[in-house]
Amino acid sequence: LGEDPILGLMREIREETGMYIDIKYPMSVRHFERDDRQVITMLVFLCKLKAGYLKLSDEHSEYEWIDIENCEEKLTEFFHKEVEIYRRLKLSKLV
Repeated sequence: LGEDPILGLMREIREETGMYIDIKYPMSVRHFERDDRQVITMLVFLCKLKAGYLKLSDEHSEYEWIDIENCEEKLTEFFHKEVEIYRRLKLSKLV
């Protein structure tokens, strides 16, 4: 609470991956309740790698790059809405 969401996203990506990003486009705002009953507001942004190299934090053991054109089988249905927005608005030109 109280952290600017743009700066928070940039900080989290840097802390978790060692990478720096440019935020290109706001995709959606989602509200949901976790299993522990905590209500979450999640902002989803289209981002582009700016600098850095991948170095996962100790909180992670693996990663996978997923091509946006064939991502539905890898992503949960929860994120299919953003994929459709990306395609419909032809946002590939931003990344």
